[in-house]
Amino acid sequence: MHTLSVRLKNIVLGSTTSSTAEVVVIIEAEENVQGEQRISLYKATYTVGLENGALKLLKGKAKKIKETM
Repeated sequence: MHTLSVRLKNIVLGSTTSSTAEVVVIIEAEENVQGEQRISLYKATYTVGLENGALKLLKGKAKKIKETM
């Protein structure tokens, strides 16, 4: 599988603390799978926060929620 392009479809700010925030995104990926192009949607949840004075992704998890051919 090769990813041809990626677009953010939706971004939502979830829970926050004084040092971190949870961000939920829906990602649309155009993929080439064995010569066929597919559009897949992924839901990803990231925790962002400060690390050494810089804003960074501290952890994240994503799963495929839809695929079309």
